[in-house]
Amino acid sequence: MPADALLILGAALLGIAALLAWRLWPTRQPGPAGVEFRPAPLSGLSGVALVEGEQAPQGGRTVLHLRDWHLVPRDLFDKDARAQAGRELKKDELDRLYAEHLDAVEKVQTQLDAVLRELAARKLGLPVYVEGLTDDGVNVFRLKATALSDVGAEQIPEARRSLAEAKKLKGPQAADLAKQCEALIARHRAESLELGAVLGPCAEGLVEVRALDDAEALKAAEPRWLGGELFDPAAVRAREDAMAKRLAQAKELVVVVLLGGEHDLNGAMARHAPKARYVRLTVRAYREASSGR
Repeated sequence: MPADALLILGAALLGIAALLAWRLWPTRQPGPAGVEFRPAPLSGLSGVALVEGEQAPQGGRTVLHLRDWHLVPRDLFDKDARAQAGRELKKDELDRLYAEHLDAVEKVQTQLDAVLRELAARKLGLPVYVEGLTDDGVNVFRLKATALSDVGAEQIPEARRSLAEAKKLKGPQAADLAKQCEALIARHRAESLELGAVLGPCAEGLVEVRALDDAEALKAAEPRWLGGELFDPAAVRAREDAMAKRLAQAKELVVVVLLGGEHDLNGAMARHAPKARYVRLTVRAYREASSGR
């Protein structure tokens, strides 16, 4: 691929793709009337290491929390890594640690993607409440998921082929082309990881993405350094309470929650939806990333 063509591809990665997604976004077709979630053992799902809690019996409500491994912004990651190390870290050390973090996030998301697809096969349009997503961001989330999915299926393979060809050549032009390809691939990966495990199922219309967070509660609980702590515990509890209130309003018998693994909504759900069963599911990649937690 010529360098000028690659530049055009880079500019189009999200801009043109998002515009096309806006124009071509299909209206989600609801599942057949009366079709409910088909219960089956959760432990049999792909990559599952641990299931905490029991599904509700037939006719009861279940809130299924898929434990996600957070993608941490680079600036916060570096600050936290230095704090944990108790010393100043060199850039190459931070680069290595952050690369390992991205790999761990990607592994967890890959396994959660498989779980979501298997759950969606039990009921078309399965509702998935996504952490960090508020009501005013749902439509943009869906559009971006479609755009990134399309780019990943078409432009990224072409960029990888061009990168492989450029690495075989010598000279500054080949080196510049390789850098552009690597930047494109890295940007697509970063933005895909930011959207999370639900990206593919959402883009394909397998699930219905919903907002899990209340905008005000989310803002109040944003990560910040308070007396050596990254999070304000009281704000986190208020945020989780707002999540539980939202989940209690769901009409479906089974809803899925894509939420960081350190969160536990059991107490909040008991207050706002005492008859619902709250179940946490951990995939193997999460156990590895969290050192067995």
